[in-house]
Amino acid sequence: MEATVRGNSVTLAERRIPWHEDFGPEWSTHPVAQLRWSPQLKTWGLYWRDRNTRWHAYPDCEPTPDLVRLLDEIDTDPLHVFWG
Repeated sequence: MEATVRGNSVTLAERRIPWHEDFGPEWSTHPVAQLRWSPQLKTWGLYWRDRNTRWHAYPDCEPTPDLVRLLDEIDTDPLHVFWG
């Protein structure tokens, strides 16, 4: 896993080692989830990425100051939008 910070958002991505020589020696990166901080509300929002690489608000978690709660939601993935 890898985290990239840009402004008020943190994108979590899965990193995979090269699995076939036809694709070269580079590791692949697959963005899994995005956490967005709202300074006004002092909460984190959770977002998932569709196949067109667009981010959408995750419907089962309201924005919260509890970052661990959102990380647990990504890990368990009850809607199968993060890990498939």
